[in-house]
Parts: sequence; C-alpha cells; structure tokens
Amino acid sequence: MNRNAARHFMAFNNAFPAAGSSAPNYFAGGGIVSREITQPGMNLDELAFRIAEANRSMPAPVVAVQDIVDAGRKVAVVRDSAQF
Repeated sequence: MNRNAARHFMAFNNAFPAAGSSAPNYFAGGGIVSREITQPGMNLDELAFRIAEANRSMPAPVVAVQDIVDAGRKVAVVRDSAQF
C-alpha cells in the first residue's frame, strides 16, 4: 500500500469508526435503495393500472414437459457432481 492509499483508508476509518454508535441500518432492516421512489405528482393508481394491463396483454407462457424434465436432470447432475 502506498502513502496515498493509506491516507484514503485513514480518512475513511476516521469518518466511520468501528466503535462508533450503532444505529439501525435502513437497508438491513428491509428498506429500499432509494427512499424517494416516486416523482412528485406521479399517480400510483394509474401506474398500477397500466402495469396490470401490460401483464394481462402478455401471452401465456408455454413450456414443454420435456424442458422441465431436462432442467431437473441438469440440476441433479450438478448436485451429484458437487463435492460439498
């Protein structure tokens, strides 16, 4: 580590001391990344309606039974090959 890197680490450690007060972490408590998720004036009911409409207009998924069986076999091969 060079002198410049050490200076940055020291500045960080001084700003966030390990023995500092322990306040509950907003994100660890299940909070979202951005506290401001909506723009002022955004109509959440309209947004929900449009998302629901978009979901209704999507075609139903089609999956062949053989695709499901093949995926299960691949998982079994990986699990059996793993050395835990």
